Amino acid sequence: MNPPAPPQDTVPTLSPEQINRMIEDMLKEMMPTELPDPEKLYDHFMSQIEPDLMTLMIPTLKTRYARETAEEAAERKVRYKKAFEEYDRLYAGYATSLTATVHACNKGAVASLEKGSRAEDEKTIDTLISGMQSS
Repeated sequence: MNPPAPPQDTVPTLSPEQINRMIEDMLKEMMPTELPDPEKLYDHFMSQIEPDLMTLMIPTLKTRYARETAEEAAERKVRYKKAFEEYDRLYAGYATSLTATVHACNKGAVASLEKGSRAEDEKTIDTLISGMQSS
C-alpha cells in the first residue's frame, strides 16, 4: 500500500451536508443491528481529515518525519490537533444520526406491535359481540 499524499497545510473542514451524506452512506452499509468496528469508523473519518492519523499510518510517523525541523514538527502538531477536533465533530454527528436511526427503528417497531395488538383486540371484540348477539 502506498502512503497517502503529503499532508496539506490545513485540515479540511467538512460541511454539515458532507457529514450527513458520509453518515448516511455508512449507515446504509451496516445492518440495522450491527455497529461498525471502532477502528474502521475512526479510519473512515480520519482518511478524509488527516491520513497521517489513520491507524496503519501512526506507527510510521516517527520514521516518516525523522528529519523534520522543530518548526515543522510544531506545525504538524497543530495540524493534528485540528484533525482530532474535526474528528470529534464528525463523530458527534455520527452518534447523533445513529441515535436518531435507533429511535426511528424503535418507534416503527412499537407502532407495528400496537397495530398488530389493535387488530387482535378488534378480532376478540368482534368474537365477543358475535357471541353475545347469538345468545
